[in-house]
Amino acid sequence: MAPRRSHKKSRTGCQRCKRRRIKCDETHPSCGNCVKHAIACDFSLSTEQLRAVSQELHSPSQVATTGQVIPSSSAPSPATPLPPPVPTVPQSSASLPTTLAPIHQPNLNVLDLSLMHHWSIATWSTVSNRDDVQQLWRLNIPTLATQHAFLMHAVLAVSAMHLHSTTTCASARNRYLTAASQHHERAVRGIAPCLAHISRDNCDAVVATSGLVAIYSFLTSRIAEIGPADAAANTLTPIGWVPLLRGVHSILEQAQSWVHHGPLSPLLAHPGHALTPDKLDAETERSLQSLYRLCTDLSLPGADELAATDVSTAYFSAIAELRKSFATISKWDSIVSAIFRWPIAATDRFVQLLLERRPRALVIFVHYCVLFTLVEGFWWATGSARFELERCEAILGLEWRHWIDWPRKQIMEGRGGFTEVGS
Repeated sequence: MAPRRSHKKSRTGCQRCKRRRIKCDETHPSCGNCVKHAIACDFSLSTEQLRAVSQELHSPSQVATTGQVIPSSSAPSPATPLPPPVPTVPQSSASLPTTLAPIHQPNLNVLDLSLMHHWSIATWSTVSNRDDVQQLWRLNIPTLATQHAFLMHAVLAVSAMHLHSTTTCASARNRYLTAASQHHERAVRGIAPCLAHISRDNCDAVVATSGLVAIYSFLTSRIAEIGPADAAANTLTPIGWVPLLRGVHSILEQAQSWVHHGPLSPLLAHPGHALTPDKLDAETERSLQSLYRLCTDLSLPGADELAATDVSTAYFSAIAELRKSFATISKWDSIVSAIFRWPIAATDRFVQLLLERRPRALVIFVHYCVLFTLVEGFWWATGSARFELERCEAILGLEWRHWIDWPRKQIMEGRGGFTEVGS
């Protein structure tokens, strides 16, 4: 008989190999024999699991996970694979809370999400026709809106009105109009406390919100579905949006130094344009000049008001500024700013006369409305010129109608009434 081959005994082998009385190669994390038989090696087990394996191997019974005692006769053989080891929490994570506090958050408003989505894909590009200002409404305004709730409401209100204007379904239009009204009301309430305390931190949000509120008011002044009470008020009070527009300019002037160094600085940029008389065609020039006679001829009805210096001065100033507005529209990117320049440049006294529905002020205002025909392509301006014309005609007496023949013709034909200069 050949001599027995000597070997080195393993005294630190795994429990499985010791139980089967075979040599363990002591490979970590699982020895070769356990890998061969596809069973869990105690080298890879935690202290608790190792203790359980030891009890299994040395006791006549086995405790199952269900808490029942299984007799040794029915216990699985040592080669039966054990369940995978349960991960343990590292000591460094012992300080972490074992349970998280519940998050109490209202359900997502799908309509508001759709309004924000529509703003991000469409509405932002319709607020202005200047590229730099468009990018401001696309990028900077939504970012500001996440920090100021009143601005977010103003954004959603205008977006809802945009959808209202482009939707033909009656139920959808009502839904968008209701949402717009609610968001507008929240925007106005939210911004009110800030108007008396404009600061570096809130000036951008206040300016942007004021502009959106003015757009909303300009648009809704001619929306028939806003309700009987509101519709009646709009009919009796023309140009209710003019004071709001002037308020935006006042806020912008108050915060000018801060806005100039902030993300809304493009709003302060005014493209230079020559204000020379030859930019107007003869017919337009003649019609605007006739307004001076309207405010100087003492034989015309209501001439007594011209004796007041503040009244006559307000009329002359409004006519001069109106001519500048016609003259400054020479390029596409200047149209919107030039159109809304006149209500801002007019004096407070003239706006007061306009709100009082003085005939001369209304005649001058109808001439101004001719400019709206140039922006009919903007959803927020569609139909605005004709609407303001009809509203003023309903107030003016027959003796004043011939003074608005030229603007009526331009508005009904949809022409600006002058030759556009530039490209």
